[in-house]
Amino acid sequence: DSPMYSMFRRGSEPVRCPFKGPFTFSYSKGGSGLNQCSFPKSYLDSCSDHRRLQVHFQACIDVQGSESAVEQMECLAHWKEGSKHYMVAEMSHDHVHSDETRYRCFVYEKSGKGDNRTVQMAQSLTASCTGLWSPQEGYRTFDLEKGELRTC
Repeated sequence: DSPMYSMFRRGSEPVRCPFKGPFTFSYSKGGSGLNQCSFPKSYLDSCSDHRRLQVHFQACIDVQGSESAVEQMECLAHWKEGSKHYMVAEMSHDHVHSDETRYRCFVYEKSGKGDNRTVQMAQSLTASCTGLWSPQEGYRTFDLEKGELRTC
């Protein structure tokens, strides 16, 4: 049993994202899920080509570490491994300065259909999928619910 390594191909063609906005969501940072930022709701939307997601984080006054920010994710790959679904995205935001901060792995779980669609998702801390075990545990976790249409 050797440790697994994550390899991301630079300059690869983006793929269609595995889910399509719009969604509103709450999020937490740090993996515990205790500091859930749920009000005001943040939102995520698909871009016109469906290979990008734009994420608008809202700051919660009572949640330390929450902040207003906009991030764009370009979907590079997604796959299923056992019962888990994974996605790799190239991130674009103010804090991206290297490949280590550019690429992130996500594990997610979809439920429901149409307007009742929900997605639970966890984000990796580093440019790796190592240690990302469930949609409820990660550097940042998201609880998405189908929402109103916004623009990218």
